[in-house]
Parts: sequence; structure tokens; C-alpha cells
Amino acid sequence: MFVLVLLVATGVSALVSLNLPMAASGCGEGCSPAQMQTGYLIALVLPPILAIVAIVITIARLRLRRIAYWVPLVGTVAVGLGLLLGSWIALSALPRFLTF
Repeated sequence: MFVLVLLVATGVSALVSLNLPMAASGCGEGCSPAQMQTGYLIALVLPPILAIVAIVITIARLRLRRIAYWVPLVGTVAVGLGLLLGSWIALSALPRFLTF
């Protein structure tokens, strides 16, 4: 069941990260397109990688007959933190967002 929560969180993070480039539409002077692209790629790629790692670790622990319920929960938190990291990098390239 916790693996389903992890998969849902990964899907939501993918949808959110796909909408992240819309923040660049208000890019005026002083913004860094390369930094925005880096943040966008991190927000798009890092959460699914973290989810796959958590699922593989969960399967390995289950095969070894160890307690594994906590691995998808930690993976869900890691997916959220990966999305926040990429969003922060992308949005910190916009000086207008930093003044709020």
C-alpha cells in the first residue's frame, strides 16, 4: 500500500515539474535561463530516480524477509524533497521571486 502512495507522489511531482517552465514566461532582465533549465531538469528527473531506488530497496528487503514498510515512506519524502530542490533552483533564477 505504501508503494502506491510513493507512485502517486511521483506522478504528482512529475505533473508539477512539467508546469515549472511556465515560471520563465515572466522572465525579465537579470534572470538566468541556464539555471532555470538546470532546476527544471532536476525537478523532472530526480523524483522518478528516487522512487525507483526506493522500490528496488523495498523489493530487496521483502525478499530478505525484512521489515520494509518504511522504505516507501522515506522514498515519498525523498521524492517531495527532490521536487522542492529542483523548484527552488529554477525559481531562484528569477530575481522577482526572490523579492517576495
